[in-house]
Amino acid sequence: MLVYYFKLMLKTRRIDNPTSQFIKWGITRNAVNKMFRNNVSHLRLSDIEILCKKLHCTPNDLLRYIPDSKPNPLNPIPLDALIRHEEEANIQEQLSELDIDQLKKVSAMINKLKEEDL
Repeated sequence: MLVYYFKLMLKTRRIDNPTSQFIKWGITRNAVNKMFRNNVSHLRLSDIEILCKKLHCTPNDLLRYIPDSKPNPLNPIPLDALIRHEEEANIQEQLSELDIDQLKKVSAMINKLKEEDL
């Protein structure tokens, strides 16, 4: 089953009050309420576009795949890439536990990744 998964993007973008932020960006209050009650069966493409632009992500980053059964590593399907794990949402906590030298290495890796995207 595919579901919308905003938790990781909101945490990494340090958005503490997503409801008001999403409304400021032009997403209707009704859509926002449905999003955060996991009661969304569809979103307008224009809303997805707004979210992707503002959160600097792709639609895939906003989705989570919950397989009906355990994924088969010998026969993976493309949706398996959208299986999200809760530990992904703890990046800020992980960063807070690093010493300054480790943070410098992380910063260098991030800069290298940005350069590769250019």
